[in-house]
Amino acid sequence: MRDRSSHGRRPHQGRYLVRALLIGCVLFTLGVVGWAAVAYATHDADPRPAQRKAAERQAGLDPGQHPNLGRYYIPEYARIQNGTAVLRYTIEGAGDSTVADFLRTHEIEGRPRTTGPTEITYTDRVDGARRTIVIAYDDPDADPTKEDVPARITVTAGPPGGGA
Repeated sequence: MRDRSSHGRRPHQGRYLVRALLIGCVLFTLGVVGWAAVAYATHDADPRPAQRKAAERQAGLDPGQHPNLGRYYIPEYARIQNGTAVLRYTIEGAGDSTVADFLRTHEIEGRPRTTGPTEITYTDRVDGARRTIVIAYDDPDADPTKEDVPARITVTAGPPGGGA
């Protein structure tokens, strides 16, 4: 008579399968942990996309260029087109979001010139290239000297070292 307790398998075969499965799980876990460590170590700590960061830097509006202020405005649009940085901001005109604070935060000085009924323009140089800051107020009857006025700000800056 046959012993049916092993069901036709060798007695130690089950233990080898369990060990192989456990070793496979451990190797898989180590691989995932290693992959996560490499991904974390090579991850850029700045969540802003590279295009926006490059445009801000070229326009002189990158937070790293104004480290003592501890704050900055985030553009709604920021691209480099044909070597020129173009950034657009919306200023709410309330709380911390005012035109005066934007100018102070980014250390923009000088006398603006009026370029339209609801527009003023600052022009200066950043890294030798011309930078133009156009502030367009949403309300045509708004007094731009007041801080609580909503506005749209468009900044353009030529290529670094450019003579435009």
